[in-house]
Amino acid sequence: MRGILFFLILLLLGWYVGSTYWYVCEIKGHCTEKVAAVDSNKKVTSKTDNQANKATAQTKENTAALNSNNKKTSTGTTTPASNKEVESNKPNPVPLTVSGLNSARSSNNILFTEKGFEAEYPTDINNFSNQIKNYLNRNPQKSIELTGFYRNTDPRPATLPDLGYARAEEVKKKLVASGIRANQIVTSSKMTSSFKNYKDKITGAVTFKIGNLAPEKPKETVNEEVAKTVSKEQITKIEKSVTAKSRNVYFKTGSSQIIETDELKSYFKELKTYLAYYPSKKIRVTGHTDNTGGPIKNRELGKQRAELIKNYLAKAGIKSSQIVVDSKGQNSPIADNATAEGRQKNRRVEININ
Repeated sequence: MRGILFFLILLLLGWYVGSTYWYVCEIKGHCTEKVAAVDSNKKVTSKTDNQANKATAQTKENTAALNSNNKKTSTGTTTPASNKEVESNKPNPVPLTVSGLNSARSSNNILFTEKGFEAEYPTDINNFSNQIKNYLNRNPQKSIELTGFYRNTDPRPATLPDLGYARAEEVKKKLVASGIRANQIVTSSKMTSSFKNYKDKITGAVTFKIGNLAPEKPKETVNEEVAKTVSKEQITKIEKSVTAKSRNVYFKTGSSQIIETDELKSYFKELKTYLAYYPSKKIRVTGHTDNTGGPIKNRELGKQRAELIKNYLAKAGIKSSQIVVDSKGQNSPIADNATAEGRQKNRRVEININ
């Protein structure tokens, strides 16, 4: 009997515990909230720890990189370049070239001061000059043309026309020193509005170009018989007089007779001596008219007047073979055809040494 009673008491206790659990955990749900809270706390703690670990690792990594950079900087291997260093590493904006000779080239160029002609040459200037020299030696009829540039505001050298010409002459000296013949170097100048700058100086202020040498004039044939009566000093003075300017010959109104002045008579005398001394020389006699009448008629009229002067000079002792006749008619007036005085000045014959 007692055994049955004890079993019933245990059964009652089991029911009470089970009922309580069912009510509290399953109906009210208090048991799952506590578990979830515990799990959530565990997860938050884990996530926070991971972030902290990552932050610590990143800090260590940044610190290591900073130390590495500091170490490299101290050795000079990664020091940032200054503006001047960057500028010095830039290529010259105007390479040194020769128009007509591709083999002569330099990535650098000649530098000049803003207001001067003192030159700073690139390190490979000798190789550049040798290329030009070798070419000119193979082609003696060729030349190297140097054009120096200047600005309108640049100062003018004391003994030269302009600063551009002075720069070209300065480079010519360098080329002559390298072995290039001076007579194969032609210098000139040209105005420009601006220059390219490089290393606080100007670059491209002198250009190079292959050109053709002007053919040498043949020596004039001298009449030895005349040379016996005229000294070299006399003929030099006469040559300066007759070649200084052209001479105009005028006719009397309504006549084919020329108006002879003392100056014209002296000129004819010197002209005769000059042409006798140099028998290969020639003169050009050109007839001109005013604009009265048509162009065709005036061209013919101008030629007739030129022929009259040719005959006059031939009678004076000048060989006809040394006189070339030409006419420009009314096309080259020297005065206003609207006035009688102007038309008279335009009716002339002009004499020039060829």
